[in-house]
Amino acid sequence: MYYLGDNITDSWLIVEANFPDLSPRSIIRDFVKPVIDECGNSLSTFHFFFEPHLLLRMKADKNSLVERIKPYADRKLADLHVSNPSVRIDDGYTEEPDYRDGWEIAKRMFEFGSKAAILKAESEGGHVQLGPQFNEGKFIHLLLNQWGHSRSQEAHFHLKTVGERLALIHSGSSVESAKTKLPQILRELENDFFPRIDDMVRRIMAQP
Repeated sequence: MYYLGDNITDSWLIVEANFPDLSPRSIIRDFVKPVIDECGNSLSTFHFFFEPHLLLRMKADKNSLVERIKPYADRKLADLHVSNPSVRIDDGYTEEPDYRDGWEIAKRMFEFGSKAAILKAESEGGHVQLGPQFNEGKFIHLLLNQWGHSRSQEAHFHLKTVGERLALIHSGSSVESAKTKLPQILRELENDFFPRIDDMVRRIMAQP
């Protein structure tokens, strides 16, 4: 849909911005997709996350970034009345040390997750039609399945994720604080709450 491949003149345009009056889906429709479309044939890859502010990264021909794409992104942000955004060109961005030999695959996973989110946002605007299986729960299940998780292991994975996310919330998003408490949280979830949840579900499923 967007990917044409890297070239030696590629660089990254990185946008960080708060959109206090827009939902994530609206941000995707009104800002992310128009900027991505503006990249045209110069785009080699892109991805975005909500941190909770928008973090959008696009890799494209540097001349296009400087002459056309960055000015376009700046105008779109101004049109949407976004105050104090950061829009910068970064030749050196990489997370390769964190992913090592998996970095190229990780970038593509980020990209396809972003493309899926764009399609979902467009479907809510009535521009595309998606089937019932096109949803985040299905994709998360399939990824865990591909990594070899059994159904039981998948259930434990989600329980662990609940503990991790809540630890971050109640730590005020302090990753270090959450890491310190997480082993205790996970032990209690595994030893106490998971058996109770399992018994409850088994009891209900056994009912006529």
